[in-house]
Amino acid sequence: MARSLALLWLIALTCVSCAAITGEETQPPSGVEGGGPSPAVLAQAGFTVTHADGRADQLVAELGEGEDPASASVKFCLAHGFHGDPATMLDVARQLGASLDRQGHSDRAAQAFQAAASAADDDDRRGGAQAQKPLKTAGAYKKRAVSLAGEDRYEEAAADYIRASLRPGIDPQAAEQISGLLGQTMKDLLDHRAVLAKEAQAEAAQRARAEAEAKLEQEQEEIRAREEEDWEAFEGFERAALDALADPAAGDGTTRPSVSLTLSRQGPGLGGQGGEATSEQITCVQREGEDAPAAAARFCRAHALDRAETLLEVAEHLTQAAAAQAAAAAQEGAPAPVPGSAAAHESEAEALAAAGLFQGSAAAWCRAIRAADSGSGGGLQVE
Repeated sequence: MARSLALLWLIALTCVSCAAITGEETQPPSGVEGGGPSPAVLAQAGFTVTHADGRADQLVAELGEGEDPASASVKFCLAHGFHGDPATMLDVARQLGASLDRQGHSDRAAQAFQAAASAADDDDRRGGAQAQKPLKTAGAYKKRAVSLAGEDRYEEAAADYIRASLRPGIDPQAAEQISGLLGQTMKDLLDHRAVLAKEAQAEAAQRARAEAEAKLEQEQEEIRAREEEDWEAFEGFERAALDALADPAAGDGTTRPSVSLTLSRQGPGLGGQGGEATSEQITCVQREGEDAPAAAARFCRAHALDRAETLLEVAEHLTQAAAAQAAAAAQEGAPAPVPGSAAAHESEAEALAAAGLFQGSAAAWCRAIRAADSGSGGGLQVE
């Protein structure tokens, strides 16, 4: 062992000495009237602990009000790592008891201990063993220690085993057995503390995970809220933009070339079946500065019509409407020809698409196709 503690008896050859036996009695705390211990400390015992490397430490065991030598010994040995040696624990308890006698505080300590025991028993509502009530025999202390250990109250059980060992006239064989039980109880105490520490660590880790998950969920919720807000703003912008592209309904008195169409849509369905069919009247008006393909491209974008055939069809209807207006006004000629060559319009369409101007590109493609081919109808019903 890296550390050992023992008391220097008259024939001992160990490396640990007890000041009380060698005549080097530990001085009571300073500032106490009469030279006696303070009210909180009734007895002290000093020890020199020699390590394997030759270093020596001076330690002082104290017995306070509400403690007896056994409970004070358990506390001291646990604090300084001597809990694995029952003989040392018994020696510390003996020296604290002897110090009490020398100080003349045995009666005072017994009264304070009994008062603390009564208070503890009054507070114990679990029906378990009474941990500090003084008993009369070593067997009674041993029996209570077994009961306390069964309740995982190992420190109290160890104190009872020490009290049993210190009973006057105890049989040596019984003392040896109790010493073994004391050593096992201290081992069980450390094992129990390790289990509690592991459980506490697991609970702390679980709490940390729960807190992290809650924090992550909150962050995700905030992100979703921001995304929803951004999406609603984007949709509002898109709706406003598309509304600006749409034309008023027919019959508003416009004199520009226009065409009214019936747009039919099939809604989504369940189980592979088509949903409910809907239809609405929509109008395409060729605005000032637009030709038929440009108006058709704007109209198709406003109403989410993405088929090339629809674009060509709308442009053709607008061209026919313009021709009809011209004829009605006694103007000469048939539908106005599409200016420029198909190749020129195709080049314009590609350039506009490369620039991200897809509506203009669609109009240019429409002009290119109409320049190369007069186009054909179908798909949309013209009113």
